[in-house]
Amino acid sequence: MKTRGDWLADPKELAAQFAEIDHDRMKNNTWLDWLRSLIHPVKGD
Repeated sequence: MKTRGDWLADPKELAAQFAEIDHDRMKNNTWLDWLRSLIHPVKGD
């Protein structure tokens, strides 16, 4: 098990982990979907 101190010990690795998470979570986001959500939002937007 890693402690919070272990997790925060390497800021570059932590930034890389967050970048990977962001990339994975936003891979299906497009500007057309964003525009659609403004014009015609659906449940979950």
